[in-house]
Amino acid sequence: MPEKNLSARQRASTHIQAALDTGVRGELREALRKAAALAAGERVTDVSDLEYRQLAIGGKLVDKDRPGLLMRHGKRTGKVWIYRFEHPETKKQIELQFGRYPTTGTADAREIWRDLRSQRLEGEVPMVDNSNSPSTLTMGDLIKRYIAEYARVTKAASSSKEDERLLGKFIVPYYEDLPATEFDHEAAKAVLSNIVNSGALREAEKVRSVLSTLFNVASGRTRKISTLDGTWLPPDHPNPVSAVTLPKRNPSQHTPRTQELRNYVRGLDQLKQHGEILRVQLETFARIGEVTSMAWEEIDLDAGTWTLPARRSKNGKAHVVMLARQTVDRLRARQLAATSDLVFPSVQDANRPTDKHLVIRTLARKREAIGVSADFTSHATRRAALTWVAENGGGRDIRDRLSNHTPPSDGADHIYVSAEHNEAARRFTQAWVDHLIALEAENVTPIKEARV
Repeated sequence: MPEKNLSARQRASTHIQAALDTGVRGELREALRKAAALAAGERVTDVSDLEYRQLAIGGKLVDKDRPGLLMRHGKRTGKVWIYRFEHPETKKQIELQFGRYPTTGTADAREIWRDLRSQRLEGEVPMVDNSNSPSTLTMGDLIKRYIAEYARVTKAASSSKEDERLLGKFIVPYYEDLPATEFDHEAAKAVLSNIVNSGALREAEKVRSVLSTLFNVASGRTRKISTLDGTWLPPDHPNPVSAVTLPKRNPSQHTPRTQELRNYVRGLDQLKQHGEILRVQLETFARIGEVTSMAWEEIDLDAGTWTLPARRSKNGKAHVVMLARQTVDRLRARQLAATSDLVFPSVQDANRPTDKHLVIRTLARKREAIGVSADFTSHATRRAALTWVAENGGGRDIRDRLSNHTPPSDGADHIYVSAEHNEAARRFTQAWVDHLIALEAENVTPIKEARV
C-alpha cells in the first residue's frame, strides 16, 4: 500500500521498524522498541531505570513484560541481572546471572534478555555470548588461576593457603559466576563493608590485600610471574579495591611482662605439639608461620643454625637463625622420631605443615588456663623478646638481625654495610633462652639486667 494511504500511526511504525533494522543497539534501540509497541497500539508498562537504581538491598524486581527477566539486590553481590527459565530437559527452574547493574545497564540487560529468551524458545539451554568480551574469565576462574599459577608458586605454603581461605570464604560463594571484569569498585566495597560491619576489621584488611594482589597479578602489574603469554585481564583493567579505604585499626601492642611470660613458658606443655611449635617460636624470635612450615633440610643441628629460605620469609630474604643449645637438643630429640620432611607436620597429612591458624586458635582457647591475658598472642612474644634484648644492651642492628627486619633505608649503611652480626646474634639468642629457662624454673627469679 502506498505510504500516502497509510495512517500516521502506520507510517510512524514503518519508519521506526526501518530504524530498528539498521542494527542500532543499547538505549536507543530500547527507545525504538518501546515506540514501535506504542505505534502498534500496545500498552507499555516498562520498569523504569529509576526503579532499578532505587532497588533496596534484599529486594527483587520482576519485569512482567519480559518473561524471566529480573533483578536481585544482594547484600554481598550488589544488583544482579537474572534470566529465569525452565530447563528444556530437566524442567527445573534455572536462574542465569548475566551481569551486574550499573555495569550492565537496563537497555543492555533487555537486549541480552531477548537473546536468551530467543534461545529458550528455540528449545536450547540459554547461554550468554561472551565472544566480544575482553575477558571471559569468571571470578571463580580467576581465583583458581591465581591460586594455582601465582600464590602456590611465589608464596609460602601458609600464605598461599590463607589467600585460598579468604577468597573461598568471602568471594567465591557470592561472585563465582560473575565475569571478572564486572567485579568493580561497588562489589569490592560491598564485600569489605560487610566484613567491617561484622566487627572483623583485621579480616577486612586481609581480604582487601588479597583482592588487590589478585587484580594486580591478573593485569600484569607484577614481576613475580611472566606475562609473555599475555595477561589474564586487560592490562589497563582498574584494580577494584584501589579506591576502597577501611577504618583505621589500632593494632594491639601488648608486651608481656615477667609474670605473664613466666606463666606462658610454664603453660606451653599443656598445648602438646602446638606448645612445641610455640616454644621454638619463642626461642628463635621467629614468626609463627615460619616455624609451622620448618623443614629438616633447613636445619643444621651440628652448626646450631636454621636457614629460613627467602621464599618463606616476610621480607623475601634468606635468614640464618642461631639456635640456642636447648633448642638444638629439643629439635635433635624430635628428629629421632621424625617420619616427615617437615619438623611439625600436620596430624592429618605428614606432607603438609601444621596450620598456623590452628596453633593460634589453640593458644587463644587456652589463655585463661595458662594464666595469660586476653591480649596475649604468639606474636607478642617477639615483642617481649626484642624488648628484653634492648634492655640488655642489644642495639637496633642486633635486633634487626635477630628478628629478620629490613633496616631503615636511610643513609649509606643500608647500601654499603653487610655485617651479619652472627656471633652477637648467637650470644643474645643463648642468653634469651637461658632467661626463659630461669623463668620456667620453680622459685627462681631471673636477673632482669643481665648484660650479654
